[in-house]
Amino acid sequence: MRVDITTALACTYDEAVTQVKTTRLFKFAATPLVQCTPVTPPTFPQVWAEGTFRVRLRVLSVVRAYS
Repeated sequence: MRVDITTALACTYDEAVTQVKTTRLFKFAATPLVQCTPVTPPTFPQVWAEGTFRVRLRVLSVVRAYS
């Protein structure tokens, strides 16, 4: 089975890509199911770039994991 879901956005493709790379959108999409706390570096960047980020995860405020 294949399901396709589409959403019409009131912006250009480039504007959408720019927003997808932000920490603000990441937190909006993940919260409240998943909470991420930065470890290394100690803060999240405003705009994500390629790199390595160590975080503490809390899933449903119950399970703790490190990655």
